[in-house]
Amino acid sequence: MIKSRVIYVGVLGLSLGICYVKPSTAASLVAYTLIFLMLLSIVHVWWIYSKFTYTQSLDKKFLTKGDKVRFEFSTWNETPFFYPNLEVEFYGMHSVFMKDFKTKKIYVPARSQKTFAYEIECKYRGYYEIGIHKVNILDFLGLIRLSYKVMEPKVVTVYPRVVVLERFPVYPNRIEESEAIANGRWGMGNLTSDVREYVYGDSMRKVHWKLSAKQQSIMVKNEDSTMQAKVYVLLDLMQRGSLDIENRTVLEDQMIECVIAVLYYCLGHDIHTSFGYFQEQMRLYAAHNRSHFEELYEKLFKIKFEKSIPFSEVVGRLPTMEEGKGYCVGITSELDFSLYDQINKLVEVGNHVIIILVSLGEEETKVLETREIIRRALIKLGVVYYAIGVGEELSQILNS
Repeated sequence: MIKSRVIYVGVLGLSLGICYVKPSTAASLVAYTLIFLMLLSIVHVWWIYSKFTYTQSLDKKFLTKGDKVRFEFSTWNETPFFYPNLEVEFYGMHSVFMKDFKTKKIYVPARSQKTFAYEIECKYRGYYEIGIHKVNILDFLGLIRLSYKVMEPKVVTVYPRVVVLERFPVYPNRIEESEAIANGRWGMGNLTSDVREYVYGDSMRKVHWKLSAKQQSIMVKNEDSTMQAKVYVLLDLMQRGSLDIENRTVLEDQMIECVIAVLYYCLGHDIHTSFGYFQEQMRLYAAHNRSHFEELYEKLFKIKFEKSIPFSEVVGRLPTMEEGKGYCVGITSELDFSLYDQINKLVEVGNHVIIILVSLGEEETKVLETREIIRRALIKLGVVYYAIGVGEELSQILNS
């Protein structure tokens, strides 16, 4: 646009100069034509702005990670004049959808309609604004731009996946109960603490058949182990500011899925579990069975990664764990020696520690060497260590 203005002003100035220095009919005709075209262009662009209409639509607003959504927008030109230069800018241009939505230049002939459709794969959880942000209307000389802003974007809600684990190294402390879970016999011989309505995922072995027949609703038994383990699942919310928006989103999304998979497993086995993270302060949420999972799932869906304290300090802020009875499952994207020291303190008093490291696999050699040293030291302590790369299937790694 700047180039067009410079050329126009230069030509107009030259023609006016010629008219002043050496007046002639031809020079005056050129000068008046340029001025007339400018005025016509201004009137035309204002006419388009006043008559511009559009629609945009989504085929669905709520999805699970991996689903696809179809976005369409249409514009009509009901006037006898063509729309020469329209630039459509989208809301998704500065998000993980930047590859799908780029500024689109279009023109619309007189008395016609144009429709554009996009099929977008929603790879990451979260709220996303998509749709038309604004339409820049340019005149045919390229001198003027009017922006038609769209104040209400379309919002897509993408929920994270729930990966179901067949096994995970978290058991109650008594050996026979650990074997019972591993062999699929957990729940035989435990004490029934209360009864609740059936929740999807509950084992049919827990159904209280007599009470179900009486209540005309499926009821299940909550069974307490005589020595129930206490599990802390901790999430590292430290934002990796050195990464671009797409890699950062991919990394955080994988970490969220790890937390969800672990919580779903523990609560599915009625293991008393506390989910914790640091966000302005240490936050812990206790849960006892799968009926509490939905609440934690909603928190994880909405949770934001931000500049937080190092994960080693988060582990250090855990409530005092009863000696030999606690499990700490840490999900992080960074290993350092401070974290190793905190883990060592937990292990020294007989607690079990599981570390799930999520990484992009693009770290520098020095970082990888330090990480390998710490990994070997953790394994010597008896820590269960999982390394998960972005894009790898969680069930294959965590079930191994």
